[in-house]
Amino acid sequence: MKKIIKIGEEDLLKIIKKILKEQVDNPTDLLKHYIRIYDEIYLPALKNFEHHGLKKIQRPTSTYISQKTFALLYLIDNIGRVVSKEEITKEYIKLTNKHTNDFQSVRHLGSQDGYDITNNRGGINGYRLNSLGVRGGFIPDRRRVEISNDDWIDIKNEYDNRCATCGDEEGKPQRYDKTTICTLQMGHMNPKKPLTLDNVIPHCAICNSVYKDKFRFNKYGRVIGTA
Repeated sequence: MKKIIKIGEEDLLKIIKKILKEQVDNPTDLLKHYIRIYDEIYLPALKNFEHHGLKKIQRPTSTYISQKTFALLYLIDNIGRVVSKEEITKEYIKLTNKHTNDFQSVRHLGSQDGYDITNNRGGINGYRLNSLGVRGGFIPDRRRVEISNDDWIDIKNEYDNRCATCGDEEGKPQRYDKTTICTLQMGHMNPKKPLTLDNVIPHCAICNSVYKDKFRFNKYGRVIGTA
């Protein structure tokens, strides 16, 4: 436990150890269990890191818990253990009796909300909450967009409605995957900065997914360094 919890307050560690040992099966009691985790573990931890840009999740009530809240609290309840998306989905349905085939909330907790979560990009088959701190390299305002729709249309026109890196044309089949139609997305030239007129190039969905936030680009779509 001490190896994965980065918060040093001894009182908080004692609370965590006590709560995470609870064995709860009844849905009503289980929801109370997650409320307790939220109030006694999550909120005290958040006070240490909220100024780093962590996105606060919604507090569960006695009758409702959102997918995102459940995902994070479930990971806290299983901190340090790899949890599959299927397991989280199954447990959410069991708790809420709300069926879902596409439980996506857990995927955004790390990349968009800043929580210290490793996923399949980190070489594991599932999700693991490593600590109650902030994910390394998280940039709170990276997704801030300061480009209007008209600006975006002008930028795409400047590039002949093609991906700056691979050259595939929007609305036509991708060069290496004829079953996929090219759609252009706003790609960061420098992922550490917000999307502004001087920091955006059009990227097809495939290039945007492959390069992710790992590289810096020039206006010609060429890689000029790592991010």
